[in-house]
Amino acid sequence: MTLTIISPTFNTVSETFIRRHVNELRPGETSLVSQYHSEGGDHDCPHLRSIESWNPPVGLVARTLNFSRRALQKVTGPSLSHAATLRFVQFLLEQKTSVVLAEYGPTGCLVHHAVRKLGLPLYVHFHGYDASQLIARSYWRRQYRHLFASANGIVAPSQFLADRLISAGCPTSKISVVPYGVRQSAKITRRQNGRVLAVGRLVEKKAPQLTIAAFARIAPRAPDAHLHMVGDGPLLETCRAAIRGYGLENRITLHGALPNTSVQAHMNDASIFVQHSVTATTGDTEGLPVAILEAMSLGIPVVATRHAGIPESVIEGETGFLVDEGDVEGMADSILRLLNDNTLAERLGSAGRQRFELHFTLQKSTDRLRQVLGLSGRRAEDQPENWQSHAE
Repeated sequence: MTLTIISPTFNTVSETFIRRHVNELRPGETSLVSQYHSEGGDHDCPHLRSIESWNPPVGLVARTLNFSRRALQKVTGPSLSHAATLRFVQFLLEQKTSVVLAEYGPTGCLVHHAVRKLGLPLYVHFHGYDASQLIARSYWRRQYRHLFASANGIVAPSQFLADRLISAGCPTSKISVVPYGVRQSAKITRRQNGRVLAVGRLVEKKAPQLTIAAFARIAPRAPDAHLHMVGDGPLLETCRAAIRGYGLENRITLHGALPNTSVQAHMNDASIFVQHSVTATTGDTEGLPVAILEAMSLGIPVVATRHAGIPESVIEGETGFLVDEGDVEGMADSILRLLNDNTLAERLGSAGRQRFELHFTLQKSTDRLRQVLGLSGRRAEDQPENWQSHAE
């Protein structure tokens, strides 16, 4: 069976979950379709690039037709142009596609008519903003209802997002919760005392400035502690200004975006992992942050917020500590508690690793998603029925 994956792009560094779908779901029998960008990253797969490439229309007739098409899409929803549809359909036929996986809800809305005309099964994987920020808009709720009726299945990485989709009209019979998976390592963190780590894009929903504020509160009481922050984004200058304002230039290091090997090196030394995710003013939320799962896989205790799918992975008082969104004092207290009690930190980290091994390995996630997509191959392992029991 041949799998075709369509995504806005395949070269976004932070979208490790999409790269894993490409590399793990159907190795050697996967083809790719990029919605916008011509780059395909380092994937060695047949690739149809930039099906949504657009050149300014020339001439009155072309401009009129383009204007009419865009006006119609505001009512009927996103759709491929006639030329793009022909290229897309021809590619699916050439690749002998048997299953289509669309990454993100809007991508599914864009292609579901063309896929259904070919009689191919379509599965749509929601990830975060598409099931939170967009779902609040009447336009997208209307488009999603058409998508839910057309698609064979809908996938969400957390029960939190699944519930959002169900509230927007997705039949419970069509939705599957498949948590992201992380490759299991034989190693555990070397746990350098005082080394606090945050990994993630510097964007509003990850609230890096609140992580800095929490660390600033404990810095005078933990003179050996150092916060390492890996990631880049629009809040970089905000973070730099906050660090200067607290006078912590020698206690907080902004490493910027790093390759996976460098991120792994930071993980290997961390004693505590922190992430202060919040709901953005746009309504955007997390799905299930992969960096938290990576920390758990290495036995690092996690301090995070009760946000989106995070409580489905981090169990309060068992594998880490959770605080409410915006509770900087609570996060500071939790970090300080772990810094001052190595035995507690090791116990929570060990429990987190055990929970990771039960529910969040890459093998379990891949097998479960293969099962949902109906892909033949190695036997799919059923997800333990009580995997999210602590989150209910």
